[in-house]
Amino acid sequence: MKRLLGTGVLLSVLSLASFSQTEYDPSEAVVKVVQLTDKIYKLQCISGTYTNTIASVGEDGILLVDTGYPQTSEPLADALHKLGDGKVRIVINTHEHSDHIGANAAFAQEAMIVSHERVRQAYRGQYFALPGIDRPGAPQVVFKDSLSLYFNGEEIRLQHYPGGHTLGDIVVHFTDSKVAFVGDMVFAGCFPSADIVRGGDLNRCLANTRQIIRDYPTDTLFVNGHGPDYRTDDLKAYLDVGTTTSQLIRSEIEKGQSMDDIVASDLLASWEKWGKGVVSEREWVACVYRQHLKETHQSTPSICQPLTEAIVAGGIEDALELYATLKAHHPEKYSFAEDELNTLGYRLLDRERIAEALEIFKLNVAAYPESGNVYDSLAEAYMVQGDNALAIEYYNKSLEKDPNNSNAEAMLTRLGQKKN
Repeated sequence: MKRLLGTGVLLSVLSLASFSQTEYDPSEAVVKVVQLTDKIYKLQCISGTYTNTIASVGEDGILLVDTGYPQTSEPLADALHKLGDGKVRIVINTHEHSDHIGANAAFAQEAMIVSHERVRQAYRGQYFALPGIDRPGAPQVVFKDSLSLYFNGEEIRLQHYPGGHTLGDIVVHFTDSKVAFVGDMVFAGCFPSADIVRGGDLNRCLANTRQIIRDYPTDTLFVNGHGPDYRTDDLKAYLDVGTTTSQLIRSEIEKGQSMDDIVASDLLASWEKWGKGVVSEREWVACVYRQHLKETHQSTPSICQPLTEAIVAGGIEDALELYATLKAHHPEKYSFAEDELNTLGYRLLDRERIAEALEIFKLNVAAYPESGNVYDSLAEAYMVQGDNALAIEYYNKSLEKDPNNSNAEAMLTRLGQKKN
């Protein structure tokens, strides 16, 4: 399962707020516990990829920051039950992506869940004309700018940094422990990531990084959602590389170079190691490219806006007919980018409208036949439907287009197949 990053390409570890549990086999999920201070623990929730969570453990109980994927909820709960009194009193979500809030429901009975107001909206899944869904684990306490909690003998400050990676990103600062959890706003040693299609903005992403450098003491230990821990100097290097390389990419875009041209040119050869982590070189180029499109076509709405209206009013056949008409006669009026339909497909899967999701993913395959990701998404929908034969066919097709798609390889292994 790969999901939209808002860059025109996707990362398996940075999925949107969708809650399918088919990405990895829950029986393979494990959690590793790393003690950072006398009361702060990092728990790595591993299921194919891994997501970091943070726990404060003390006399007040356990405060957990982010919950990981649904399939890692049991080993996460087991690991937490071995710490302190084992009771999770408070859960904080750093942002809306499902690898950070996907297991909220597992803690909803015992904990109060806190987030930025945007995360609650995203958790309920309202998407254009598709209404939100009532589901367990939605945040119960929300805030707009900042909030302080006093737990286990220290102030825990929640600070919103708007519009960078997502609309609802926050930093959770354990003030006495000198630990700050930054979610996915900053990846040490990797290119940046902005979920542009869902309100993120690359310029704000870099500006927020600059602000975080100013806001937190130099002896702060920064923990992010997927990579190693880092210090202020690492954060400065991240900002420098993100700024420098994005300017280089923008220069090539303004010369008329396509995304493929830029990747093939080895423009970023000097930063090769930065593309080996969470965000690949191609994904970074696509992010900058997507930002450029946003800035030059800001008034262009998503094609999913009229499509969701058609689905709600008349059904999927009406939506398919509308898509064909608008693309043929008004291609400049809407954004028909690959990630637009991909998001809609997963929103329909969230609602168990599998047949409709399949039609949307098929539409995306027809529009972007050279993208490995569109086949990956179609394969997942067939897997959810229970048609493993077609799931295997399209995971193999995804690998044919993108040999580096580790998610497709993992899914084929789970289905008892090897890649062709």
